[in-house]
Amino acid sequence: MQQAVDSFVLSGAIKLFREAKGRKSNGWQPEPYRFRHHTMLVHESMKQADHSDLAELVRQVWQESNYQAASALQRLDALWKNDFQPVSAARAEAGEAVPEHFRDLMPYIAAAIDKIRAGVSSVVVINGDKNEDYNREDANFLTQERVWKIIVGGQKLSRGFTVEGLTVSYYTRKTMAADTLMQMGRWFGYRSGYRDLIRLFIGRAVSTSTKSQKTVDLYKAFEDIVRDEEEFREELRRFSKLRENGRPMIRPADVPPMVFQRSPWLKPTAANKMYNAVETMKGVGGKVQEFNNQLYSRGPPNNGRSTSTISAWRAGFWTGWTVRMTSTTCTRLGRP
Repeated sequence: MQQAVDSFVLSGAIKLFREAKGRKSNGWQPEPYRFRHHTMLVHESMKQADHSDLAELVRQVWQESNYQAASALQRLDALWKNDFQPVSAARAEAGEAVPEHFRDLMPYIAAAIDKIRAGVSSVVVINGDKNEDYNREDANFLTQERVWKIIVGGQKLSRGFTVEGLTVSYYTRKTMAADTLMQMGRWFGYRSGYRDLIRLFIGRAVSTSTKSQKTVDLYKAFEDIVRDEEEFREELRRFSKLRENGRPMIRPADVPPMVFQRSPWLKPTAANKMYNAVETMKGVGGKVQEFNNQLYSRGPPNNGRSTSTISAWRAGFWTGWTVRMTSTTCTRLGRP
């Protein structure tokens, strides 16, 4: 948590540095611009009862950060050298100002801390079932000139509330459905002017329940669902081809697309939205398939015939014979 809060302060200082320097565009003079909102999201639980305790923990970390002390500046200096400096050098957008030295950020660190401290508290809890619960004066992105806050929340904050200027995310909440987990990935998206400043602190060993010692890796879970989505998109591309009359060659109603699941514990969606299927044979016209995928689940006899077939084909290939293939047999026809 301490490193996450330090990253929030340091990234805010870099934003103010870029505001002061402007953005260079096509070799012209730097263009003035500013980052209106700067936020950090802390999401550990969907229960409202937990949010107050979590917010108190974050406030305690903020108070103990003691950014006026030399030790705090040493922490920020190390964070700059080990993390932000190399990442910004590699990933900052063209024209964005990148400090050469940590000392270049010193005046902007103090300014960033002042903006975060402004108002009632540096930490804001946003939860509830009423719309007015999301129109708080200290975190209203529409009416406030600037919102620079650490925001603690849960269910609606993770999906139904837009967190403007989100730069640092501290996420350790577990869910059992991939679509729900994807919706809570608020750090995805466009971050013009500060994409190199985005930081994610995510649970790598989150307990599945209070009664179990099992843990899950949320980073690995996000990696799996992103790969699952890529394969699902590849499935959908099969339906994009059209006939000469403009009608689709195949529709999802004819051949339902497969939805993939890499993590055994992470279902694609809720059980009442899914249908189960077992793949026994797969083939796509005009596309080479791995031979050992065919008839795999029908037992050793079919697998043996498949092996014999491909062996005969290989023998014909190497000796120059023409080979006629059928589903279960292979016949030599003679030399071409």
